[in-house]
Amino acid sequence: SLATQVTNLIDAVSLQWCLKTVIADAGETVRGIYQGLFDPGLQADQFQSWLVGMRGTALTYVNLVPNFTQTFGISALPVITAAWVSKNRRQLKSTVESVLRITLLIALPAGVGLTVLSGPLMNMIGAAEAAVAGPILRVLGLSTAFICLIAPINSILQAVGRADIPVKVVLVGGVIKFLLNLLLIRNPEINILGSAYSTLVCYLVMVVISLIALRRAVGVRMRWRTVFIKPLLSSLCCGAAAWSADGLLSLVIPDKVATLLGVMIAVVVYVLALLLMRALTKTDVLMLPKGQKIAEILEKHHWIG
Repeated sequence: SLATQVTNLIDAVSLQWCLKTVIADAGETVRGIYQGLFDPGLQADQFQSWLVGMRGTALTYVNLVPNFTQTFGISALPVITAAWVSKNRRQLKSTVESVLRITLLIALPAGVGLTVLSGPLMNMIGAAEAAVAGPILRVLGLSTAFICLIAPINSILQAVGRADIPVKVVLVGGVIKFLLNLLLIRNPEINILGSAYSTLVCYLVMVVISLIALRRAVGVRMRWRTVFIKPLLSSLCCGAAAWSADGLLSLVIPDKVATLLGVMIAVVVYVLALLLMRALTKTDVLMLPKGQKIAEILEKHHWIG
């Protein structure tokens, strides 16, 4: 917890300092990028707060997803610990795969959806948000799956007695975030968008290191096709449906209504893609309300793996 808070503090401080520096050194260039989107009478500190607020708007959407997924690793802690202590390798592998797969089944389509619908989603708030927060959300959407994976992986590592690894990984991520903020945000052409790029790279590196550490600590080989590939392919279908539906519907109905309908259509397409690719397992379905009945129906049609 301490390491996480230190990382957030480093990010917040470096973001504010880098923005203040780039506005002081190249304020006209930065203001020119957003000309017509803000009150030209804003002072430097007010303009900086406006940019930070736009970033916060995009983060609000992204932060909704980890709130759903962060509990998966915590809920699996007792089972993973019991399997680890009893040296039940089969149970350990099954539970670890299930935690990561279910996390990705939620995080991947959400992230892809936020990326492809970043502009329309922000346009539901306002034109300025679509122009400024939209590109930020587009990049942060790509990082959603990585952000969501960190907490479950950390919980698994803690369950097998390696609580030291998450602390080290988070601190490494904090350093990467700090350095990239210094490099990108102080570039007048990138400015606030640099914080989104640094977040993406930071969490990507953290997840890669954590997965390598997890493989060495737990000592089980995961089925990558089941855990990662199938959810990814289904999510790409979801994203394509959302993008095309929103684009076509916006030609005949109001943009905001088109966006909402596009999201609904994408959800339906995503569920169908999961079933056709047999990306769900019986264990996943049993975790749902009335999961036993649903599993029986899906098994009858050979729609679960």
